[in-house]
Amino acid sequence: IPKLAFSNLTSLECLYLSDNLFHGKFPLPSFANQSKLKELIISPNTQLGLETNFQHTIPSFQLRLLALSKCNLRKNFLTDATFLSSQHQLEVIDLSSNGLSGSLPPWFLRNYTRLAFASLRNNTLTGQIHLPTQPFSSVQGIDLSENALVGFLPPDFGSIFPNLRYLNLSMNHLVGHMPPSFANLRQLRQMDLSNNHFFGQIPPCPCIYLKLSNNNLQVGIPSTLPRISFLDGNNLTGTIPRNLSLNSELNLLDVHDNQLSGNLPASTGDIPGLEVLILRGNHFYGHI
Repeated sequence: IPKLAFSNLTSLECLYLSDNLFHGKFPLPSFANQSKLKELIISPNTQLGLETNFQHTIPSFQLRLLALSKCNLRKNFLTDATFLSSQHQLEVIDLSSNGLSGSLPPWFLRNYTRLAFASLRNNTLTGQIHLPTQPFSSVQGIDLSENALVGFLPPDFGSIFPNLRYLNLSMNHLVGHMPPSFANLRQLRQMDLSNNHFFGQIPPCPCIYLKLSNNNLQVGIPSTLPRISFLDGNNLTGTIPRNLSLNSELNLLDVHDNQLSGNLPASTGDIPGLEVLILRGNHFYGHI
């Protein structure tokens, strides 16, 4: 893409280049003085990188939407692309599937006070997740899955993102107890924390879809569960709660490969919406 291809479009607000066969580097610094630019969607262009050297100046534009998934970004893009820290109006940022490495910069979530959705899934990011210290009521979706992030989630996680609807932190190396403040996420619809190293008990979670597979959760199955619940591949002990039948909207429950035991309560068959029940790899006995 020639550096001067868009230099005369001074009123440009949105630029969509997705699903093409561009190669080389997109000359973002040539847009430095185009203050009206709000949306830039390049993904996916697997052979196209992004030039980000603004010569120590801050671009005049404030992006609302930046989509660069499945592009050819440098592994250290988050470190080199310093312009990102000045984009305070960002509402959506998608850098997924780029092979990015290194740690998440401390400013990544903290600087975006209007952020609604952020995705960095399917990279090789390491280090801890630096969360804001004050509530971010605008955030509705976070996807940092399929990385190598470490550390724990703070107890007040649910208070930091009170309007969160979608959370995917699966396939990382996160540890510790799951925050009890998950119970405060009244807008949450889907949460996937599978394939980490969380331990302890399962906190109340008012979502519809919950996936906690392949962690190190102990204790037992809570009597109240989301409509679709994957709890397989943990170390859950105890029995199936007798009052599980009170979950009238429970549709799928997968608890295979745990340490559950005892009789299967007859009331389990009274759950009207239950369509899938997976119990293999436990220590149940008695009649079905």
